Amino acid sequence: MGFHNKVIYQLYPKSFMIVMASGVGDLRGIIDKIDYLKSLH
Repeated sequence: MGFHNKVIYQLYPKSFMIVMASGVGDLRGIIDKIDYLKSLH
């Protein structure tokens, strides 16, 4: 097994999606969009 013919996504929480009022992205933003991320395959 290897990574041949595979797609790998790298997410940067600070710039992905802001949920909390901190002004930067956070893990909650990634969790809230997990269905969208799954649909990308």
